[in-house]
Amino acid sequence: MQTKRRIRDQNRPRPNAAKLQFGALKINGRGIRAGLIGISLALTACGGSNSAGNVEPLGKASDPQVIAAMDAASSAVVTAVAAMRMNASAISADSQTDRFIVRYKVGTTARSDSTAVESRLDRLASAFPARARHARRMGLGADVLTIDRKLNAKEAKAFMRAIASDPDVEYVEPDIVISATSAPNDPLYSQQWGLFSNLDPSQPYAGIRVSDAWKIATGAGITIGVVDNGLTGHSDLDANVIPAGYDFTFLGPPGGSNPGIGSNGRVISYHGTHVAGIMAAVTSNGIGISGIAPSAKLVSARSLNQWGGGLLSSTSDALIWASGGSVAGIPNNPHPASVINLSLEAVGYCAKTFQYAIDDANSRGATVVVAAGNDSADASNVQPANCRGVIAVGNTQKDGSRSYTSNYGLTVDIAAPGTDILST
Repeated sequence: MQTKRRIRDQNRPRPNAAKLQFGALKINGRGIRAGLIGISLALTACGGSNSAGNVEPLGKASDPQVIAAMDAASSAVVTAVAAMRMNASAISADSQTDRFIVRYKVGTTARSDSTAVESRLDRLASAFPARARHARRMGLGADVLTIDRKLNAKEAKAFMRAIASDPDVEYVEPDIVISATSAPNDPLYSQQWGLFSNLDPSQPYAGIRVSDAWKIATGAGITIGVVDNGLTGHSDLDANVIPAGYDFTFLGPPGGSNPGIGSNGRVISYHGTHVAGIMAAVTSNGIGISGIAPSAKLVSARSLNQWGGGLLSSTSDALIWASGGSVAGIPNNPHPASVINLSLEAVGYCAKTFQYAIDDANSRGATVVVAAGNDSADASNVQPANCRGVIAVGNTQKDGSRSYTSNYGLTVDIAAPGTDILST
């Protein structure tokens, strides 16, 4: 009887790798790893097949990097090494994230060849909560990753831990949403109070005394980069706009303009045009307003959409490009800016992607001026105001005191008029 049973067992169809793999996945936590490794070794010993369908060869389950990624993703504890590689400060309890930025270390295959990034994502797919894909390479060698669905806060952090477990990774962080700091003010104000000063007995408001500044300089020979939601044609601005801008949102026409086309009844924001007018509207032309630096030229590096929202990746590339740096696949800026303005903000510690872009612009001599933010909060938790190498500007009201909306704190370097400002 035993002999017959043995013969029947030998003739029974042998289970294939796919069935064994899915069976192992019923085990939770570290049991997944142990089950897959054990089955892989058993199949190797008995000569079993592992070529079923589209299932990855089980040998990959014994890959130390895959094991490390799975362990990191499932663990609630972040190691000190991983914590240095990931910036999750912008992920809140209700976050929904489907884009990330990862930068690999200099000298690694993934840093020198962006196609290797996709291969790594495929290799670590079993450790991720959803499929990740390589979208594009940014300036300075970082890569944008997209996820097939939006991840909640817990899943996003698990994904980042899995990525950060790779020793070749320099850092990983979410491709956060960047927003314009304010909408254009009511155009019916009849005077630019911010250009004057109450040091003149005839003036009631605490402005910047621009007429005295014009005796020293008017901005001649200076190009200002406007990283915002694009510039719209305006009779009081066009003469100072260099047409060779660029649209990093890839939503509008060439040149970094804002065509003012909306949808779904949403109100268009002309934030970039408003900011540009404050800086460099044409003066003494018999129309409109006076810019603070009327002899300067403007180049638009559009990174926000027509409603004033954008992404960290687009904004960082726009900053690099505006300063004269190179961004893969995009023609270099023929008119590098010596001053770059970013009137935009996002919550969280300074993203490494932002910091690298700012450092890169600074290295070419560009002065980066940013808004402190309009949340009536400490600017230390607002980026890029809390990054190194920037001048963070708060805003004041007509009596010279802090505007009730302006952010504050040691992060703020200077303040300037920012309430009821008339512009283009």
